[in-house]
Amino acid sequence: GKSGLDLDEAVRTTSQKLIQATQKNQTLADEMIMKTMVKAGHKVRDQWEKHHIRKLDTLTTIRKVKGFRQKQKTLLAGRQECVFNILEAFVSAVGMGDDINAIIRTCPAPRDGESELACQVNGAILGAWVGNLAAKLALAASDCALSLNVDAICSAGVAGLVSAMGEIAAGASLGVACSGTPPQLTTTKVS
Repeated sequence: GKSGLDLDEAVRTTSQKLIQATQKNQTLADEMIMKTMVKAGHKVRDQWEKHHIRKLDTLTTIRKVKGFRQKQKTLLAGRQECVFNILEAFVSAVGMGDDINAIIRTCPAPRDGESELACQVNGAILGAWVGNLAAKLALAASDCALSLNVDAICSAGVAGLVSAMGEIAAGASLGVACSGTPPQLTTTKVS
């Protein structure tokens, strides 16, 4: 009996020690798991903030981005201006052809008052088309180049004045016709 009791007591104390050790280890394990979960939570939060929360750029970064975009817009605008100048030059060439066709039809002698007026207007508009074509080609020469061409811009200005003078001459011819008096100076005397 006594050895059976001692054996039971030894088993009971050993079991108690094991249970206490297990509980202590369980507490250590629980603490370790909690620390790991907290650390992982911080990592997840940091990753989430890094990828989902946008931090505001510094003023220097904003200025650099704006400057880069402004340069891109300037280059794009220059290309577009180049294309439009070439297109307008083409339109001027087509307009010249149309006006030459009109001159061929309205200017042969003999001309009455209406034909004389049409011939004057068509001749003046031909000058406007030529000036406009020259101006647009000069602007295209500057806008399509890698750098500004001051001579081309100056020649575009002069050619623009020629174009404007042709339009003024055509307007003057039409204005005189509106006054009721026929033109006194015929195109045959000018040529």
